Amino acid sequence: MKFTHKISSYLPKGTMARLALLLVILIGLPAAIFIVRKAVQYVPKAAVTTVTLSTTPASATLPPNATVRVNLSAGTQLIGFTRVVLTFNPAQINLASEVTTTTRLRQNREPATDPWIVKTTMAEANSTGRVVIALGLDELDRANPPTGTFEIANFSVRSSTTQTNVSSQLAFTVSDSQIVNMTAEAQIIASTGSTFTLNPVVTNTPTATPTATPSPTRTPTPTATFTPTPTRTPTPTPTPTMTPTGTVPPVTITNTLTPTPNCWSGDANCDGNVDILDYSILFASFGKLPGQVGYDPRANLNHDSAGAVDILDYSVLFYNFGHRS
Repeated sequence: MKFTHKISSYLPKGTMARLALLLVILIGLPAAIFIVRKAVQYVPKAAVTTVTLSTTPASATLPPNATVRVNLSAGTQLIGFTRVVLTFNPAQINLASEVTTTTRLRQNREPATDPWIVKTTMAEANSTGRVVIALGLDELDRANPPTGTFEIANFSVRSSTTQTNVSSQLAFTVSDSQIVNMTAEAQIIASTGSTFTLNPVVTNTPTATPTATPSPTRTPTPTATFTPTPTRTPTPTPTPTMTPTGTVPPVTITNTLTPTPNCWSGDANCDGNVDILDYSILFASFGKLPGQVGYDPRANLNHDSAGAVDILDYSVLFYNFGHRS
């Protein structure tokens, strides 16, 4: 009783003042818990390395169409999630095929389910000049994540202009891309893109034909002088310019992440916002299975049957982070 009285003597007087103090404590408590957990779970910076995104070929001539391969050199990192953004000038080059993604990173092994998280269609890419590819590792493949150098995706490109000798680039937007390892650490990204020469035209230069020299005459007997016949110089034949063919009819593939009833995808606490509070719920249960100490079923954001909280749940939160109802 004396202890309670002693505490109450330090509290602000009046109901409104005490309610205000309680509100401050409730707002500050989640942030304090998150900071403490981050400090305890701190991972050395040495675990973050530089990985390289690249496209091959580094240079090519269009036409004919060229197949572009998007590659990741991850070194010794074990990769669990990738988001790659490529940009180009659609007035100069277009996709000539849909994007095909790697089987090394697939979200779901079920044949009827899309194996990617996000993949831009050919029609949308040719309209916006932007290709987005987001892939996550399936829980069944967690024991064998991709590492070293491997292909993320590939697609075909073509010239979309009739202008000749045009140079056009396909480049990565590093600021909008992300590579995450199996311990949910985002890596530093370096990149190299491709350069295409469109509709090259080579001009042929005519070669001069040598003229025969007349033979000298003998003295004193005059000899007829040989007069060479003029040689006609060939006229160069113009090289025809190839006209780009039409685009393959687009096939629209819709990929929608289905939200949990009454909650947006990634909204672990169902408050209508995907924010740091949802991240703290995911972080506290990361790597845990149902039945283990500290496991929170709300952290299973991809609602898989195993219930494991892993890189797939992180990718759902990452893609929807910042959403507000």
